[in-house]
Amino acid sequence: PASLAGSAPASIVKWSFTADDDRDLGFNLIDPVRSSVSGQASQVVYLNSGRFGVLQPNGYRSEGGRAVLFILNAAGPGTGAWRKPVSGDPGNYVALTTSTTDSNNGLMGVTWADLDNNGTADIAYGTDLKGQVWRFDLRSANPAEWGVALIAPAQASVPANSRSGLPLFS
Repeated sequence: PASLAGSAPASIVKWSFTADDDRDLGFNLIDPVRSSVSGQASQVVYLNSGRFGVLQPNGYRSEGGRAVLFILNAAGPGTGAWRKPVSGDPGNYVALTTSTTDSNNGLMGVTWADLDNNGTADIAYGTDLKGQVWRFDLRSANPAEWGVALIAPAQASVPANSRSGLPLFS
């Protein structure tokens, strides 16, 4: 249609997130599915941080080769670039890595659950290319506390966003 010609697409596409923004983003084959809970695309969730987010598995053949769940601010990066949270800056996306030592892997599917019926995504589940199922804990209002839900005891002192986790099923 004419609305997609010339300069019109710039007014339709609000933002994009690419491998230039994070090297752990690979190729995705995701069909948006309508959530029976929210009535919107199932990848769009209301988070315990009070913001809307987009759950984005990293896909296959990323440069990093790890399975990663990206949680992007649905409003986009704002006037600057995409930023992970650092001290004093909440950032505008979070990357939850399943295992820091993994290779030749990628997260392909993701879904979420609201455990306390308050309309927010509390837990996300993802599947990777190796057939493992991962659980991500999103219950905190602080995105720095989100991470892989099952961890080895040796990882307990590692910040949540940096931990290597254990899959629910292998």
